[in-house]
Amino acid sequence: MSVEGSTVQFSDFSEEIASLLLNDAQVRLWFTQLGSSERVFKFAEKVNEEDKKRRMSINQLRTEMRSYLEFSDDWDSEGALPISTSSIKDALTSIGRMPKTVPIPFAEAGTLGEVGVFWEDVGCCKFAEIVWDGDGTMTYIATQRKSNGEILRHGEEGIDVSGPWPSTLLRLLSR
Repeated sequence: MSVEGSTVQFSDFSEEIASLLLNDAQVRLWFTQLGSSERVFKFAEKVNEEDKKRRMSINQLRTEMRSYLEFSDDWDSEGALPISTSSIKDALTSIGRMPKTVPIPFAEAGTLGEVGVFWEDVGCCKFAEIVWDGDGTMTYIATQRKSNGEILRHGEEGIDVSGPWPSTLLRLLSR
């Protein structure tokens, strides 16, 4: 299967392949309820539209983070340092490796020249944040609310921005 713009081509697209692509039970049910000829096209249409929306959201996030390079000394009127180019570069590298199962986060600028992203009330997380200091690594913290009300804290430092995202963070954030 290939999906390019509005042109959709399929070759030997089978139910088995489709089921491998469909992780979501709701989408799987929707897929099986369509007739066979329209099923493949509708599925590709849905995937294409969701990918397009995600790419647009990621591009907005990247644009916002790049805009932080315009911040000068004392940008917050409380002595903040300008945002470092290396922290933006590291953040953009990591964001480019963000799995599709992770919702798009909100960007934030730090007062020490770092940048970050955060999520609130996503997955089983009450709050999660990733910070890039510009040294080629990222740090994350996350709080998880258990069904009994207990709050668990997770985190890790020194994660290579070119490597995979931490499995604990992915599990907490995944939709």
